[in-house]
Amino acid sequence: MDNPPADTPAPDDGVNDAAVARSQPIDHDLLCRQCGYNLRGMTEDDDCPECGALVWRSTLKDELSHCHPDWVKMLARGSNLLLDGYIVLAVMYVVQTFMAAMDLPMTYARLLFVLSCLPIVMGVWWITTRATTDGMQGMPTRLITRWIFVAWFLLIATKAVLGESSLLLTNVLFYTCPATFALSMAALLWYISTLINRMNQPQLASGSRKLMAGFLLLFLIITTAGVTRYLDNFSIVDNIAMGLAAFVFGIFGLALFLNLMIVLAKFCRLAAKTLKQARYLWQGDLLPWKVYQAGQNERRI
Repeated sequence: MDNPPADTPAPDDGVNDAAVARSQPIDHDLLCRQCGYNLRGMTEDDDCPECGALVWRSTLKDELSHCHPDWVKMLARGSNLLLDGYIVLAVMYVVQTFMAAMDLPMTYARLLFVLSCLPIVMGVWWITTRATTDGMQGMPTRLITRWIFVAWFLLIATKAVLGESSLLLTNVLFYTCPATFALSMAALLWYISTLINRMNQPQLASGSRKLMAGFLLLFLIITTAGVTRYLDNFSIVDNIAMGLAAFVFGIFGLALFLNLMIVLAKFCRLAAKTLKQARYLWQGDLLPWKVYQAGQNERRI
């Protein structure tokens, strides 16, 4: 038998490792990033039988730029609406405070304040929308953040409608609303920090968590002041607690709120940049995705 020439290079097994790995069936549950179909048993070179997306896209790292553009677009829109909503809320808070100082009728001012909270709740609802398949969807941060904001909005609406119907309700809502506001800010920053980590911005994520700790401290201070006021049956300590809560929420809360606006502005820019990256990476799969969506809509009809 003839021997191969001496100068013939030996086959490099490492060159074919990637090709071999891509040809191996997936031996674990893996959801398609586009439609949620279980890709177990398929290879990375295959297409999703449900929507036609490339299977290998669903094996990428858990970064937001690898997620479907429609979901990233929802994050970008929600973050922009959230930032705009907080600006409107700040303006309405100043207007309401001015009207209260001038002893003007507050009925319409309270209703406008409640309406100004709607964009914030809508923005949070959008950014906490569940992706078709996402590594975070099993974590509690998304639902906790969403429903804390819903609770805060309901408390604000209750205060606007029934806040002056009784002295007890007025005193309870005086502390409950700002305490829930601080808690909702902490939950939002907790959730946003997880998203920022997936944008490869660990420094901004760390800053968001530190700001979250500040809002948690604010929540504890306001809650303590409210409980103290209730237990002392509106004594002298009651006035001290009220003054302490107003001072803390006015000074410390303002500093936290300004830092929150900075974090949200940076998050909006990151979300817009990530959306461009996701559209570029997914541009080859957008056409089959539209065909898949059209088929789903026909089935619903």
